[in-house]
Amino acid sequence: MFGYVIINQSDLSEEELLRYRQCYCGLCHSLKERSGNLSRLMLTFDLTFLTLLLQALYEKEERENAGPCIIHPFKKQAWWQSEITDYAAENGMLENNSIVYRDIFDTEIMDTLTPYPSTVIKEFNALVEKYRAELKDNT
Repeated sequence: MFGYVIINQSDLSEEELLRYRQCYCGLCHSLKERSGNLSRLMLTFDLTFLTLLLQALYEKEERENAGPCIIHPFKKQAWWQSEITDYAAENGMLENNSIVYRDIFDTEIMDTLTPYPSTVIKEFNALVEKYRAELKDNT
């Protein structure tokens, strides 16, 4: 869950927030149907915004559904899909299923899930200093 266009939840009514979440879940289901569970990791707030914008412009018929998902396995989540969510899912994913494109996709996922090496080194050094200080205080 990342992106440049992030909603300000405090400015949205409960109804608007529910609509946003249902759109997000609908996109997630569309991605799974087209490219499998791993593709869900690439769902962005930007794609959700694009879907809501296009849905408002073109007013395509929505298919509503509800059910558990990978994030909420014990609670049913309501969601909707339309031609727009299908379009967004198709255009937000790989166009070609070759080895090169899959490697690029894997790289994008790892860039999303793992911090930069400099961040890891900085955090590690901070922990080392913390434990050195604790050892010094205990002796």
